[in-house]
Amino acid sequence: MLGGFGSIQSMITSLRNNRNLLRNRKKLFQKDFSFAEAKALYQEKKRILQFKESTPAQLATIREEIRKERRRNTFVYFIAAFFAAVVVGFIGYKVFSPAIVSIKQNHLAERKQEAMEKERKFLFYVTDGDTWFEKGRWHNAIYQYRLAVNLYPADFNARYRLAQALVQHCVHSGEDCRNARITIKQLIKEYPENKALLQTEATLRELPGAPH
Repeated sequence: MLGGFGSIQSMITSLRNNRNLLRNRKKLFQKDFSFAEAKALYQEKKRILQFKESTPAQLATIREEIRKERRRNTFVYFIAAFFAAVVVGFIGYKVFSPAIVSIKQNHLAERKQEAMEKERKFLFYVTDGDTWFEKGRWHNAIYQYRLAVNLYPADFNARYRLAQALVQHCVHSGEDCRNARITIKQLIKEYPENKALLQTEATLRELPGAPH
């Protein structure tokens, strides 16, 4: 009961103050209202409307809330940027992936074509060298075999044909004997048990003036 009476009393006091402020506001527009009275009324209203200053603890709490809000906003921006990047990356993958695959396929096709062309040239050089070898045209055979070896330096068949052509050129014309010996020795070093190479080396040793 006393609590209700206190609330009613507060309402009555508030209404009286409002009526007084309204009455004083009307006085401001009266011609006979002096400057001193207006100043006093201003000071009174300033005292009534004066806000209570915050304590250091309250200011610290406000600052902490502001920092928390900024951290929350930063986190939200980060998440939004992350998902935006994922979406953009997915769209980019869908758009550019077929083009990348096509480029890789074209590159592989080009490499395959180059390999086939290289193989075709190699077979031509070996076959043409064999033709010249059978005709006893050692110089032409040597030229073609060397082209084949340049394409596939590790190919034994091309290197062996070149060695045979050099040996035959040395035997029949007395030319390229030094190159023949060097080529045969290199092959024997890599294939020491090859009987055909050992026989060819023996043929070179039987030539007049050959080193023993």
